[in-house]
Amino acid sequence: MKHAINTVIFDWGGVLIDDPTHAFISYCAEKLGVSEKDLYREHMKIEPLVQSGKMKEKEHWKRICRRLNVPKSRIPNASVWYQALSRSYHEKETVSFAKALKKKGYKLGFLSNAESAGVRWFNDHRKNYSFFDARIFSVDVKTVKPKKKIYQMMLKRLKARPEESVFIDDRIRNVKGGEDAGIRSILFKSSSQLKKDLKKLGVF
Repeated sequence: MKHAINTVIFDWGGVLIDDPTHAFISYCAEKLGVSEKDLYREHMKIEPLVQSGKMKEKEHWKRICRRLNVPKSRIPNASVWYQALSRSYHEKETVSFAKALKKKGYKLGFLSNAESAGVRWFNDHRKNYSFFDARIFSVDVKTVKPKKKIYQMMLKRLKARPEESVFIDDRIRNVKGGEDAGIRSILFKSSSQLKKDLKKLGVF
């Protein structure tokens, strides 16, 4: 027997806002004087360490600069992560849709893999996410999607049951992580596709 959905959990980058990864890589590659391809390759190797709080941003850049033979003088002093997000931030229609779900009585969760600079930028600039009932940034809880623990933390904060929840993310590995935690999960491609997939689950 299928349980009715009463809780909807959203990813941030790629679902509520445009995925900032390309803009971040482009901006930082220019700052460091390296190719976007090389920077992306090295960044993705250690991204989970930064997003889980196990590596500071400064150490992240030191390691990348060492691997790409970038002079120490080019290692960023200020947070280029923060600067890059400022230049790439753009909310999707999904934010308005989430607000509409809240008005209809659904509990809402915000679950993001994010580094400390991204969280700082969020806290400085985006005050209009208060309609979410619970919010988790990976760096704050020292674990990342797709590990089961972070989904369980989200459910606990929402006081929600996995079988009565749905999780939305734009990365397939995170969607599978949600499913492994017992949550029906949707791979986000567009706002129209999301609405159709949610409607199939009785969420509208």
